Amino acid sequence: MKTFTHNNSFKSFALILFAFICIIFIGFMPRINAESETFIIYDEGHEGNYVSKYKTQNDMLAYCYDADLAPARKDGTAFQATPQEVEPEVSYLLLHGYPTTTYIHGTNFSTDDAFLITQVALWMQRGFMDENGVLTAKAGDVFSTTVGEKPYFVKNNSAAILDSARFLVHEANEKSPTSEIPAEMRAKLYIPEHDAYQRMLVAPNDPWGRLKLLKKLEIPATLENTESYDLDKVEFEIYKDDKPTGKSFKINMKSKNDLTYTTYDKDDTSHDYIDLAPGFYKIVEKNVPEGFEVQNEDSIYVPAYTGPDSTTTYTIVNRAKVIQTDVLIKKVEKTKETIKPLAGAQFEVKHSDGMQSRTWILTSDDHGEVKLDAAHLISGDELYASGDEAGMLPLGTLTIKEIKAPAGYALQDKLYEFNLTELSQESKEFKTLTIENEPVRSNLKFEKKDGNSQESLAYVPFRLTNKETGESHIIFTDAKGYFDSSTIKHTERTNANDALNMSEVEKGLENPGNTQCGLWFSEPHSTPVQDDKGSLVYGTYILEEIRGDTNRGYELINLTFDVHNEGVVDLGEILNWKVGLETNLSAKKESEEQYVLTDHLTYTNLPENNEYLVRTTFVVIGENGDPEQLLVNGEEFSQTTKLISNDRQGSVDIQCEIPKEYLMGKTVVAYEEIYKENELLVSHKNPHDKNQTVTFESEKIIPKTGFDDRMPLVFGSAVSICAIALIYIYSKRRNVW
Repeated sequence: MKTFTHNNSFKSFALILFAFICIIFIGFMPRINAESETFIIYDEGHEGNYVSKYKTQNDMLAYCYDADLAPARKDGTAFQATPQEVEPEVSYLLLHGYPTTTYIHGTNFSTDDAFLITQVALWMQRGFMDENGVLTAKAGDVFSTTVGEKPYFVKNNSAAILDSARFLVHEANEKSPTSEIPAEMRAKLYIPEHDAYQRMLVAPNDPWGRLKLLKKLEIPATLENTESYDLDKVEFEIYKDDKPTGKSFKINMKSKNDLTYTTYDKDDTSHDYIDLAPGFYKIVEKNVPEGFEVQNEDSIYVPAYTGPDSTTTYTIVNRAKVIQTDVLIKKVEKTKETIKPLAGAQFEVKHSDGMQSRTWILTSDDHGEVKLDAAHLISGDELYASGDEAGMLPLGTLTIKEIKAPAGYALQDKLYEFNLTELSQESKEFKTLTIENEPVRSNLKFEKKDGNSQESLAYVPFRLTNKETGESHIIFTDAKGYFDSSTIKHTERTNANDALNMSEVEKGLENPGNTQCGLWFSEPHSTPVQDDKGSLVYGTYILEEIRGDTNRGYELINLTFDVHNEGVVDLGEILNWKVGLETNLSAKKESEEQYVLTDHLTYTNLPENNEYLVRTTFVVIGENGDPEQLLVNGEEFSQTTKLISNDRQGSVDIQCEIPKEYLMGKTVVAYEEIYKENELLVSHKNPHDKNQTVTFESEKIIPKTGFDDRMPLVFGSAVSICAIALIYIYSKRRNVW
């Protein structure tokens, strides 16, 4: 049995007294020094149509949790230091409302608006307001507002406040049941020491969101096998408020044909995401894959993390750079006034990406356009694309060369080369290459000669006509029978011969200066005169010899030639054959009153298969030897006969009936002329040619040449004399015998 002594009793009393004093001391310590055990919240007040904000002594934001009780005082209200757990919906509200963010329901609000939205949403969630912002019976009269009405901070603010609060509540109710909010990001509910005050909800410090990046490369299917695209060295930096966050991604590259790529934090490869404070960010691509477009630096919002479903996944799409062509080449002939499209040109177009190449032969259409499509493809490799994507080219090198010019135009064989990789830095489209062609122009030369003697025929006039345009000019051979349009400057007295009238042209021999005129055909292009170009433009020409003193008696040349190429059209020797004409005149008495004069014409070098007119006239040789026109009934006798030549050489008899009274006692000479379409080709008018002459005596005809009708009388007389002599000799013999 133990015995308590006085000393022991005193010690026990002393211990009890010390404990009581400590309790009293602790109870009366200043709150500022009791932070570890007491949590103090202050009413920050409000302005205008807002509600009061509440903050802790550590500047953490607090919300009214029980709207039916008094909030914390301005001088501070003490709360228990140990918080209570709250529903996930409540934490979700604060993580997607203020102060985590001011970006709510697609709108970036002011801090005051964002706070009010979050507070209203909390009261809706707690049942103190309905979705229309009307106070419920649960709220009581704490807002000095009648139940069933909207409080001032709802009525006096924009509809966006109520709409955004309602949105927060719906989203929290929908997503919070499946959320996995980390413990450090859950809201804390603090209990007041005095039951007269409501509980206060404190927002979490330093919430974070989660960002995951995906990489997608868009390459047209037809270009997947090209080597124009390099996928190395892809890296991204993350910016907030236009400043780098120090966070970045690199791409774990896979095959080019696998278009989605895993991303990871370069500082921590154990996961494929980055945790960031909620807010707006820009993803800046530091090293764009070679051959791809830079990703647009769109602003993306990363919300607070509330579980795997809340991870912000952002796909960075890089589209393969391609050059889109519409009209690859425009083929034109540029004139002074307009641009004329040219069809039928052919081009060799080559594309190479360094590893492989494709070649196509393309042609220009009626609009002068060349496109990379089936309609313009003559031959070559498969096109990269067709249909809506026709004309698409991957990066690389493109060369274009004309290999066949349009008809009538000089070849433009310049090689054009384009670096499509460099071009893609400036534009996605290929600027149409315009290639101009100049019309083919050529000079003309020939030599004019007599076909029989081979002598040159000088100063012979010609009309030269472009068959397509009708443009026509007069030219002359020179003193040596040559014409060469290249020997005289085209700008020297250009086409001056066109001003001559026909009588001047026909007398070309008298004006040798006409050979010193420049020649120039300007149509159909209105091309100005240029000495360094050919005088004749592409086309078909007619060279027509004009009758004049210098080619009288020759057949006229009419020929056609083409100008196809640059250079000189050399017609060589143009031979003129002189039309030959010989005649032989005879006469026959047709009746007692009429004679028929027959002139036998023999012609040579008369162009065959043509119709001609032969004009016959007669002259009478007078006593002084001069010819005079034979008159019949007081008028000049003439006869016109149609002649059709089947060969270049032939003959024809021209018969003329003339009353004998106009012939007797006269020497008559026949004159012959051959015409073609009123143009005199050849004539035979020689009053001293015996073959053209017949002499008529009075009642007798004594020809100088040809047939003589006195021969039968002479012959008969001779026969009679011979017969008489034979009879006489025979009679003598009989008398002897």
